[in-house]
Amino acid sequence: MTEINIGFGDWKLEIDLMGGRIKELRYGDKVVLGTYHRNDGKIANTHLCVPNFANEGVGKFQLPAHGPVRNGLWRVAKGNKNCFQISFEFQNVGAYPGHIEVQQKYRLEGNNLLHEIEVKNLGAKSPVNVGIHNYFEMPQGWKDLKINGENMNEKVKKSGYIALKPQNEIFVPGRGMMDWEIGGFQYSKLWVSEGDKNYVCIEPVRGREEFIENRESFLKSGETLKLYQKFGISGF
Repeated sequence: MTEINIGFGDWKLEIDLMGGRIKELRYGDKVVLGTYHRNDGKIANTHLCVPNFANEGVGKFQLPAHGPVRNGLWRVAKGNKNCFQISFEFQNVGAYPGHIEVQQKYRLEGNNLLHEIEVKNLGAKSPVNVGIHNYFEMPQGWKDLKINGENMNEKVKKSGYIALKPQNEIFVPGRGMMDWEIGGFQYSKLWVSEGDKNYVCIEPVRGREEFIENRESFLKSGETLKLYQKFGISGF
């Protein structure tokens, strides 16, 4: 078994070490992030994308789409009643030059659930992008989903990007408002598999696709990136 269940106050978190995935994040009796049978036949849930997002780097570095961390076996680094941490390390993937260690930490901060990510380059200078495929529960469908007061219907239909603020509000139709704080992420892609209604992907990312072709993506040997997202329930 690779599934682990953790409780943080009113938050319940189910992690699958195979892929370092969030199978379910629940606040009380309400699912925030879940696992879904998509119309394209895939079973999907929340996972990291490191060192590439979507198909960037697939041709140049022979990286798998979204990177190798989402399908590898993570290990438990440490854990207690208020904090839980998992780790994954990879090198010699295709023609990618980096030797990368990734940490995910989950902890209670007040009444909020904090998800922290650290990406450290243990090898040669390398390009690094970081994204999170968040599968948000949409109990009444994603029509009329709003982020920071703006209707996201057309963005979702077109798999569009939005610029992120440090503090964001997500309005979930039929449920209410969620606070979503982020650090280290500049944009978010909005996506859903065609015909699906019960979830929507809100995917924070360090840089848009092809970011690892740019100089600002490079991480020096020994350098660490620190990013996070924090979930708060203000109106559920």
